[in-house]
Amino acid sequence: MLNAIENAIDIVRKAAREQSDRIVSELNSDFDNRNVSLAMFNDLLKQARSLREQADSIEREACEALNSALTASGGVALSIVNQMIQGQMVTSHEVPSNRRLAAKTEETKPDEP
Repeated sequence: MLNAIENAIDIVRKAAREQSDRIVSELNSDFDNRNVSLAMFNDLLKQARSLREQADSIEREACEALNSALTASGGVALSIVNQMIQGQMVTSHEVPSNRRLAAKTEETKPDEP
């Protein structure tokens, strides 16, 4: 009877050991998967930071280009206004209308035989 109990205990121990080994194996596999996922996450996070920095750099360059273009445009507009004020540029109210130009052209045309 003692032998039967010891055999039963050995069977239970063996089953417990197998189950314990299986659980440890699953936990190790899960731990490895978690580490792989964590490494991928960190790599993607670095890429995101890099892309954010690139986007910020592009945005800064675009703002600087726009600022330069607007400054240049404002300078051109001011130059034109100053030239108009100083009488160095013909404005639309000083240009004869097309009809008057056409009439003057007709007056100056030589007579055709």
